This record gives sequence, structure tokens and C-alpha cells, in this order.
Amino acid sequence: MVGGHAIDAFTWAESSQLERLLRILFCNGSTLFVFIAGYLFQHLSGRFVAGKYFRSKLKNVILPYVVVSIPAIIVFVAFRQRDDLWPGFYDAPLTTQVVMFFLTGTHLATLWFIPMISLIFVLGPILVPLDRNGRLYWLLPVAVVVSAFVNRGLAWQSAIHFFSVYLLGMACSHFRQPVNNFLSQRVVLIAIMAIMGLLIGAELLLTNQTMTYLNYFQKLLLSLFFIGFLFRHNESLTSRFVNGIADTSFGIYFLHAYVIFSFRLAAITVYGGLPAAQILWIVIYTLLVMLVSLALVRFIQRLLGKRSRMLIGS
Repeated sequence: MVGGHAIDAFTWAESSQLERLLRILFCNGSTLFVFIAGYLFQHLSGRFVAGKYFRSKLKNVILPYVVVSIPAIIVFVAFRQRDDLWPGFYDAPLTTQVVMFFLTGTHLATLWFIPMISLIFVLGPILVPLDRNGRLYWLLPVAVVVSAFVNRGLAWQSAIHFFSVYLLGMACSHFRQPVNNFLSQRVVLIAIMAIMGLLIGAELLLTNQTMTYLNYFQKLLLSLFFIGFLFRHNESLTSRFVNGIADTSFGIYFLHAYVIFSFRLAAITVYGGLPAAQILWIVIYTLLVMLVSLALVRFIQRLLGKRSRMLIGS
């Protein structure tokens, strides 16, 4: 996800195939976040209590979203205008602009995710009993087809698009033993990689966009690949650094847009524009954004203790 957003910190030659390839590989990484959310929801559903569930979401998702949103909304309401919003947005009253920013998450490139996933969270009390009898997962093929035709857009459109991903995550948790045993086989992992390669090639050669149904299927397969790969290599991949990234991932998600915006602003101020894209600089920049975001999360955690989760989600 950080890599996908880092691409926009550079200027690209017109019709750059490298840019297309990187966007195909790294953009739409939110699919993995939704998959993990569905997986964890089912994994914890055995002790599901509706009141506690919604209080937790308000405290650990909605509240950090509101807090993290405030600086960006102030900037894009009072000082600058975003040029990628729908016509007439800034003709609306100030309060309407603020409300629409909160409802759509368009004030920062990363925050559209929260209004969308919140709509899926609302389905929690319905999904739990359906999960327990297992019949819910008969809907998965239909949901996948719907996702291929309904692309990302406003929060409700994105929720429809990503519901199949959330449902697939739930299914992988519900049937975790056979799923893990199957996906962790070397031949299955190689087959998934091969199919992903074909989808990447097809999207690169046959389309002019990146958020296509081909990319959706590629990221869906990537989610399954990581389940099998991590199950197969769990012990060898476990490290203090990896665990640290995992523990702070939600905080990194909330803060990395500000880090990217700060770097972009500094580059424009100092050099008069964004640097030309080079693969080495993109890799370095992505790692730098992630490490700075991680450092900010750790600093806030040490400063606020357990209360940091209510402010930055970690």
C-alpha cells in the first residue's frame, strides 16, 4: 500500500510502461487489508458480542479516522483546494464540505478505505450466524463476479466491490485447516504465481487502466498466495522487525499519507517540482516513508501508551 502511494511522488515520462507496471503491481493493495480484516473477523467471531464489537470499531477505527482526518480537512477546506473532487464540491457550504470529506475519505488518498470498510463492519451481526452454519460461503462465487463488474467509487460502491474479498478472508479462516494445507503446497504456490503473472501481463498489454477486474483477480490471488506462503514459512519469517511492522501496520496506514505529503511539499519547495522517476529512488523512497511512519507510530505509542490506539489505530 505504501509502495502504491509512493509512485505519485515522482514525475513520469508520458506513457511510461514502468509506471504502468508498478501501478499494476502495487496499486489496489487495499485488497490485502480487506482480506485480512475478513480473516480476523471470522477468527474472532466465536466470542462475538454486538455491543462490544461496535464499541471496539468506534474506539479503534472511527475515532482514529476522525482524529487523523482533522488536519487534512482543515488544510483542504481553509487553505487549499483539491483538484480531484467532483464539480461543485467547493461551492457547497463549509459544513457540507467537512461532512462529505468525512463520509468519503477523499481528503487524503488513503482514507477512503475507512468509510468503505465501516459499511462492511455494519454487517457483522448478520455475518456471524451465517458463518456458523457455513452456508454463507455459497455466495462467494456470486460475490466475486459482482466485484469484477462493480469497481471502486463512493463508499457504498467500494463496499460492494470489496465485499467478496472480505468474504474470501472469512472463508479462509472458517476452513483454515484444509485451506492452509492446500495453499502451502509448493506446486500450488507456483501455480498461483504463474496465474498472477499472466494477469499482470494481460493488464499491461491489453488495458490502459490499473483498477481493472484483472487487477482485482491478481490481488485476490496475491492474498491467497500470502496465506500459503506465510503458513509454509511462518517460523523462518518471524522476526522482531516483521512483528513490529505487523503490530504498527494500522498506524502506518493512517500516518503514511502525511509523510508522503510532507516529502512532496518539501521537494516542490526546495527543487520546484517532483523528481524524475527512477526505480532505485522509488525503492529507497518507499522504504523511507515506511520507516518514518513506523518511527512516528512508535513515538506516539511511547508518548500516549495504550491511548495511542484511539488516535492512530495502533
